[in-house]
Parts: sequence; C-alpha cells; structure tokens
Amino acid sequence: MLRIICVTVLLCAGGLVWAQDNGSSEKLTLSDCFIGDETAGVSVAAQCGRLTVPEDRRNPDGRSIELNVAVVNSDVETPKQDA
Repeated sequence: MLRIICVTVLLCAGGLVWAQDNGSSEKLTLSDCFIGDETAGVSVAAQCGRLTVPEDRRNPDGRSIELNVAVVNSDVETPKQDA
C-alpha cells in the first residue's frame, strides 16, 4: 500500500512540474511501460519516455538533465469534471 501511495505522490508532483510552460519545443516520445513492482503485484500500465530539460530554467543554454516521464491513464469509466 505504501508503494502505491509513493508512486501516486510522485506522479502527481511530476504533473505539477509538467504543467509549467518552459518554452521548449522538444517533443516527448512515449512507449508502453509498467510502473511499480510487478513481482509484488503493485504495478500499473503507463506510457513512459524521457525528456531533456535545462538543469536551471533561468539558464537554458547551461547544463541539461534527462527526466523520466510517465503518463498513467485513469481507469474510471465516468471521470469527474476538472475543477
């Protein structure tokens, strides 16, 4: 259960960072993957990829880092409206 909570928190935090416009024109290519620990039965299907971004957004020509990105779709048949 703790793993599910940790994965959920990390995915939500990643979504907050993703929502900020960094002005980058780089495209993100996603492929099928699983997040979690399949051997422990705590795993979820996702779309994963890597995105290269500036280490310091104030210095876009400086060093860059690669971020692992995961998109997890909801399995709810009728999702609630966004607030």
